[in-house]
Amino acid sequence: MKLLTFSLQPFPGEDASGLRIEGTIGRHGNTLSIGCAILGNLSKIAIPSPAELPGRRDRLWEETCLELFLGEKGFERYWEFHLSPAVQRSESATGDGGSRLPREQLREPDAVNRSASGSCR
Repeated sequence: MKLLTFSLQPFPGEDASGLRIEGTIGRHGNTLSIGCAILGNLSKIAIPSPAELPGRRDRLWEETCLELFLGEKGFERYWEFHLSPAVQRSESATGDGGSRLPREQLREPDAVNRSASGSCR
C-alpha cells in the first residue's frame, strides 16, 4: 500500500498555538488506512481519554477529533468521518442529491485500530 503524507493547516486567522497535525492516508483494495499525529504542546487542547469500548458515538465534532471528507470526482456524494483519540468514531454519507443516507445503510468497518503512541489510526 502506498501511503500519502499530509499536514493540516489552521483556518486563516486562527491561532494553532504551535500545534501541528500530520498524517498518512492510503488505500489497498477495500481498506482505507488513516494515521494522524498531533504534535506540539498538547496541554493546550482537550484530548479525551480512551473509551472502554471502541465504537460509534454522535457529535464527536464537539470534541477533539479528526474530520475526514471523501468524495468521488464528478459526483456530489461524499462520506464524512469523525475519528477520536478516544477510539470512537462517527460516519455519515450523502447520496448524489446531497441528502444524508440513513446510518443503517453504512457498513460497519471490519476494524478500527489505535496505536499506543496516541495517534489516530
